[in-house]
Amino acid sequence: MAREICRYTGKIRTDRKASMTVKPALRRDWAQMSRKELETFQLRRLRRAMRELWIPFSPYYRARLEAEGLSWRDLRSLEDLARFPFTTKADILPSKRNPDGPRAFILTPDRNAIKHRLPASKKLPLLARGIVGGRSAIEEALQAEFLPIKILFTTGRSASSLPFFLSRLDLALLRESGRRLSEILGLHAGQDRVVSLFPYAPHLAFWQVAEGAESSGVLTLNTGGGRVMGGERILDLIERLEPTAICGMPGYFYHVLRKAHRDGRNWSKIRTVALGGEMVSDVLKRRIVSILREMGSPDPCVCSVLGFTESRQCWGECRSKEGTGFHVFPDMGIVEIVDPDTGERLPDETTGELVFTALAGRGSLLFRYRTGDIVEGGVTYAPCPSCGRTTPRLGTRIQRKSNVKALDLSKVKGTYVNFNTLSSLLSSDPAIEEWQLVILKPSDDPFEVDEIELWCSLAEGADEEAFRRGIQEAVSRATEMRFNRIVVVPLEEILDRLGMETLTKEQRILDKRPVQSKRKDPGRS
Repeated sequence: MAREICRYTGKIRTDRKASMTVKPALRRDWAQMSRKELETFQLRRLRRAMRELWIPFSPYYRARLEAEGLSWRDLRSLEDLARFPFTTKADILPSKRNPDGPRAFILTPDRNAIKHRLPASKKLPLLARGIVGGRSAIEEALQAEFLPIKILFTTGRSASSLPFFLSRLDLALLRESGRRLSEILGLHAGQDRVVSLFPYAPHLAFWQVAEGAESSGVLTLNTGGGRVMGGERILDLIERLEPTAICGMPGYFYHVLRKAHRDGRNWSKIRTVALGGEMVSDVLKRRIVSILREMGSPDPCVCSVLGFTESRQCWGECRSKEGTGFHVFPDMGIVEIVDPDTGERLPDETTGELVFTALAGRGSLLFRYRTGDIVEGGVTYAPCPSCGRTTPRLGTRIQRKSNVKALDLSKVKGTYVNFNTLSSLLSSDPAIEEWQLVILKPSDDPFEVDEIELWCSLAEGADEEAFRRGIQEAVSRATEMRFNRIVVVPLEEILDRLGMETLTKEQRILDKRPVQSKRKDPGRS
């Protein structure tokens, strides 16, 4: 398998242990660059990456750029990015145009590419290394920089989870982004202790925390989540370790928090909660802060974290009473905001779809990747009002295009339902403890209309009849639809349905329609 994945290395001895370490070239002043400095640096880094990586070592991008008649010379400013093609999830999936699927995006520095396509400025140092150390020295250098040694997978509820390959250099970047994230969250070596509730899996969140803890020097317990360690043992360990920070998925963290609160646990040392994997509403943040204060924490703060495997890094909010936006790392990648329908680049602070271009890294490297994330308020370059950093910041409210689903709610025509809106509404309702939405066809008949059920548990003392009336009215106002059924069950049953202790990601929206009756979600290629 390793030989197949790393076929581009030719006759390089992949069983030979490479002793070389690699350090990515990054800016020390990444958080304090002016707008002009930032754009000058990013343009220079982008042109170099296209000239030295994508064109010589990526057959996929070389072919696409040649077909468009474009090269690195056409990048005279960052505005010229708009002339270049996007990369979408459909491009990465195996297809007739791309039979190799995700492996087509691994940089492949074979001998032919090095000899005929690599610029002399990069080729000469390799030749010099060969003169001094022989052919094995060149092989070792290429392995250390390019050889994939770790695979991470995209998450989500889509059946098409995709692998992304990381080299030693990518792992160094993952450690550095984790160190920066700890810095933004206000975590310090020797002072803070962190408990991670992220599930142990080949997913970005778990490994970003694990690698970041190593580079930042912050003592961290990676529990692997309830499926690995079990909820009760996690609660016991939290009480014994007395962490100052906890990170995890919003749903699972809230589940653990509620149980700890009911059990009368002491969480008085916790001052920071970092939640990623799903959007965290302001209502949920306020609930968490309120519960933590009841548990003895004097000044708790809840920060959102945004990450996606395709970027191989996570961005966070700094500690603030108000959402400050996600502080990105401009020397590692370029963020653009585009119109989700036309693809046109949008001005600063305008809501649109997030597009990411890698500036550092090897392995699976993406150019103008459309994430499917709709960022409310887009990107701003104004200094952060809380911490003063001048790094670009993305709006904290982010919705998934794929959560806008096509449903047949009548015999006349299909309807698009924004499940982002529904999720936010349900998570903000103080009467609801936990919830799950179920989409189904009556009797599994593919020709029937779609139905939506709300399964939920209610907070103690909630009036069930008043809740049923109120939630139907709220949903009707927000989405112009109503639930076909509302099923109220005990909390333990909902937790079991969600897979809170058994799955790596809880099943908030369960689509039980027969496969052949599901319409293609808008925004997916």
